[in-house]
Amino acid sequence: MDVYLARQPIFDRRQKVIAYELVYQTGKESYYPEQNGTPTKSQLISSALLDIGLEKVSRGNRLFINSSRDFLITEAAFLLPKELVAIEVPADEELYRQVIDACRHLHKEGYTLVLDGFNLLSKGGELLEFVDMVKVDLQAIESAELEKSASYLKKNGKILLAKEVEKVRDYYTAMDYGFDYCQGYFFCEPAIIKGKGLSTTKM
Repeated sequence: MDVYLARQPIFDRRQKVIAYELVYQTGKESYYPEQNGTPTKSQLISSALLDIGLEKVSRGNRLFINSSRDFLITEAAFLLPKELVAIEVPADEELYRQVIDACRHLHKEGYTLVLDGFNLLSKGGELLEFVDMVKVDLQAIESAELEKSASYLKKNGKILLAKEVEKVRDYYTAMDYGFDYCQGYFFCEPAIIKGKGLSTTKM
């Protein structure tokens, strides 16, 4: 059985690829972030590690993998090589004590954590001390609030990643506000990677 992953590049300020974000797909024509009823994080990781191969997917770059509450508190992230992955933690998810403890543990063990969707009004503030990078959605925040959030995060020593960079003006906004990295359709659409699913015996 064929398996597919969508891989969206992440660029630095010189528009050089420095990482990829992984998104699971059901087929070569479909692309979507995970929603209710779509494949799970474990399926994503299974395809990346087993079906396709981490080296083929990463091409020598770090891989950003979205997480969920269950993914974090079951410690599934520890199956991943910390030198090759960055674990994205959603800022708008309810922060249970187990999630905070899991992020603290991952941080202590040297994993790179990325707080996804942060703004000054989000629920993810308690995780800031454990994350290395913060991802900000340019389409979900007003310009004035964006400037405040970027300034606040920079003062706290966080690396900034702008997502949903769709147009030229989005890119220049990110550059003006001091973002370190960018991703979005302004650069390119996600690339599709195909692999063969492992048989039960090989699994």
